[in-house]
Amino acid sequence: MNGGNLELAQITLDGGNSGSNPITAQSPLITVNSDGELTLSNCTLQNNTNGKNEDGFGGGAVYVDGGTLNFSSGTITKCNAKDGGGVYVINNGRF
Repeated sequence: MNGGNLELAQITLDGGNSGSNPITAQSPLITVNSDGELTLSNCTLQNNTNGKNEDGFGGGAVYVDGGTLNFSSGTITKCNAKDGGGVYVINNGRF
């Protein structure tokens, strides 16, 4: 998400990193860039391993790079990354 506002409610984002054949993603489930604002209400973010940490992308669930993440009444489970297992915030981002 790059600029603008988005609100999501009562959804599940599943990275597929569970079960007998787990996969490793190359990104977080969601990226919020500069001037973007994302509001998640009663959402579940789960089962994601961000394997692209060598390039500086953190966050197993959400990577906030100068934007804003509002998160209420939800869960983040089984999300992993080298930096910021659930949420990684840089460059004056807000969480």
